[in-house]
Amino acid sequence: MAINFTKEQQAVIDSRDKNILVSASAGSGKTTVMIQRIIDLVLDEKNPTPISNFLVVTFTKASASDMKKKLIDAFLEHQDNPFVLEQIDEVETSDISNLHSFCSKLISTYFYEIGVDPSYQVLDETSSKFLQDKAFEKLFEIKEKSFDAEYLKLFDIFQKNRKNYALKEMISKFNDFLNANLNAFEWVAGAIDEIYDLNFKTNKCAIILNRYVSLEVKELCEQILEMANTCLHGGLVKVYEYFIEVESALKSINEKNTYEVNAKNLFELKIPKAPIVKADVLLKPQIEVMKKLIKDQVANFKKNLISDDVEFLKQGLTESKETVLGLLNLVKEFNEIYSELKKEYNGLDFNDLEKNALKILENDKILESIKNKYKYVF
Repeated sequence: MAINFTKEQQAVIDSRDKNILVSASAGSGKTTVMIQRIIDLVLDEKNPTPISNFLVVTFTKASASDMKKKLIDAFLEHQDNPFVLEQIDEVETSDISNLHSFCSKLISTYFYEIGVDPSYQVLDETSSKFLQDKAFEKLFEIKEKSFDAEYLKLFDIFQKNRKNYALKEMISKFNDFLNANLNAFEWVAGAIDEIYDLNFKTNKCAIILNRYVSLEVKELCEQILEMANTCLHGGLVKVYEYFIEVESALKSINEKNTYEVNAKNLFELKIPKAPIVKADVLLKPQIEVMKKLIKDQVANFKKNLISDDVEFLKQGLTESKETVLGLLNLVKEFNEIYSELKKEYNGLDFNDLEKNALKILENDKILESIKNKYKYVF
């Protein structure tokens, strides 16, 4: 049955010789449009493209299987075309798959490039979880038997009812986060140095917080100034002077200052006492709202900058850095044990598939070969 595509969908299907990005909500027909685009490219009378020149990556294996079935059904309507008959035979072995299947195919082809046993098995989530649990058991057993001081300190911080479940969960989350980066441990070591830098002029977090608070103060000052002018036009001179004084005091916190200067100015900030506004004054509700906004915002600014006690902040950073580095060491040791267990089972988990595929693609010759193989990537 013919599908009536929208103007925008048809434009995607008909587009040629350029990269395109399709953004649409779930259920809007993106997959249907993609399938039709592939069909049209294969069946193009002037320049037919074999299905082997397509790389189509889906979210799930089921999606890939469904797409292959739909392509075969579409091609069967053109059985009188010898080229199309060839494509029907090639669909099942074509590179229409989910991401991890594509990575696995790369590894199976170029296993020698990364030193992987070609007979490896892909560990599903259940198998991976089983080996991770074994790795945790071994890690904690080693640490507890040796009375490892770093481990015991972390256990005290994260323990719940004298159990290590929370510490295990924290290591697992940290490990999952690091797995999103190819050179994870090198990257996080550099990030820790920047985040826990005791020089607040170069500390990344201090710079970001300082800029955020400075911009928020600037915006608040603009609102105060607008309210002050409204009061002046309303004949409320004392209220006008009050807001001008508040605005002037807040301007001591700005982007030109360092974190330490702004924190000092903020915590020493004196908000003058507001004049009494009679109940029958028309602007009283707006004035009260602005007074409350000033009070709440100043409290929020203090919360963000934490303290003007530099030594207190540095002590906190030092202690926090020790905790994070200790946690990082546990993650490294967990990874070493988990990697050894995977070797025993000759298995690669999903993260291994992604990382090994990226390592393979670092080889320029292989990368060029793969780029030349695919004319269209979806």
